[in-house]
Amino acid sequence: MTYLNILMATYNGGKFIKAQLDSLRAQSFTDWHLWVRDDGSSDDTVEVVQRCAAEDERIRLLPPDGKRLGAALSFSSLMARFAAEGEYMMFCDQDDVWQVNKIEITLTKMHEMEARFGTETPILVHTDLSVADSELKLLPPSFWRYQGLNPEIKCLNRLLV
Repeated sequence: MTYLNILMATYNGGKFIKAQLDSLRAQSFTDWHLWVRDDGSSDDTVEVVQRCAAEDERIRLLPPDGKRLGAALSFSSLMARFAAEGEYMMFCDQDDVWQVNKIEITLTKMHEMEARFGTETPILVHTDLSVADSELKLLPPSFWRYQGLNPEIKCLNRLLV
């Protein structure tokens, strides 16, 4: 059985975060834990996460540490904390909504790459995304095409950004 940690850094995302949490809870792959680090939100982000965590034990809000880190360092601190736990990690933005099979498709690709390169080789799997407005009305079907990006360029720095 595959075990997955999903890492989410939040900051004043109360307007959108419930939709993302609902999309995680609806995933076809269900063996995951979501770890949320809030960066000092002043809106209802923390309360929304707490309500969802009360309904689903896979969702866990870390206790506040009093440090404002920004998104990049918040994700870095989550990675440092949970790198040794679980087999896989995925990053999750507070204002995304994931397709119901996103985790399943991503893990399948990870398993394919492990079979090809071995389990000791670090593997990064990334996907395209669709752009939607605040009502989740689909705009461009491909973020890569929308931004004029070429996913075939294998530059790690560019992929991580």
